[in-house]
Amino acid sequence: MAMTLVALVATVAIPRMLELRRKAMRAEPMPNLRSIGVAERAWFAAQEHWIAAGPNPALPVDDQPRMFDRTREDWKPLGWYPEKEVRCSYRAVVLYGGTRARADAFCDLDHDQHLAIIRYEIPSDDSPGTFIDLYPERY
Repeated sequence: MAMTLVALVATVAIPRMLELRRKAMRAEPMPNLRSIGVAERAWFAAQEHWIAAGPNPALPVDDQPRMFDRTREDWKPLGWYPEKEVRCSYRAVVLYGGTRARADAFCDLDHDQHLAIIRYEIPSDDSPGTFIDLYPERY
């Protein structure tokens, strides 16, 4: 009887726990992308052009946290670094002949080697940016 009860609780609790873990990891890229956007806008205000920075940490990614490489020259001008280890790789992209910028997050939060890509369209004014989830069904 006790084993049946434990098995029943496990069948309900384990999937729920995994779902909560995925949701928590899914929450990582949004504030980071927004912060990259703030750094980009500050750079644009001072230098009158956007700046590109390649994927950091380097791809591929999985669900294990990794350190952001603070020594990369392409990220130094932005001066943005996450406060702790990250599970996603981030990049800054200059678009449309330098008239717009975007920040991307590449995440594999369930370790299946299929990336979720979340984009943040950085506004050129004080309006809020736009998040775009390219694969909303992934997580």
